[in-house]
Amino acid sequence: MTCLIVVEGVTDKSVVQEIAGMIGVKVKVLIARGNRPRKMAQLINAEPSEKYSKAIILKDQHRLSENKVNELLSRAIKEVKHPRKYSVMVKKSIESWILAGMGIRNAENIDDPETYLDNVMASQGRRYIKSAGFVKNIMKRNFNLEQAIRNSQTLKYFINVLRDP
Repeated sequence: MTCLIVVEGVTDKSVVQEIAGMIGVKVKVLIARGNRPRKMAQLINAEPSEKYSKAIILKDQHRLSENKVNELLSRAIKEVKHPRKYSVMVKKSIESWILAGMGIRNAENIDDPETYLDNVMASQGRRYIKSAGFVKNIMKRNFNLEQAIRNSQTLKYFINVLRDP
């Protein structure tokens, strides 16, 4: 059965779709414009819950404290009507998961993963562009899932949620 996931933007959607494909989990990913978790809950509730095995809200931390993000997610997940609902906080931004998969240890501790990823790409003669196609290309060429799981606790948790029957 398909898992319903709500994310913040196109980059998040691409990363989630690629990871789900790597582990063989079928997903439908919706984008909540902006980063308001309560809006994410509304998007989930607008979908027929019987079509999905579970519902997940994925929220980047950005510059907020972990406590603040967890508080926002807690309030939002309470509004989700699906019987199997989860929230996942991504430390800093989804780019930390990409970096983790590229072998960067402690990627979740990098203050600005987007800039760091851009610098890594620049060292390879390219620039990082926040777009679905570019991210899919990075993940196909430079991303190792096992490495990413070792280097990112939030990604490890997300994958465990996806795999949970």
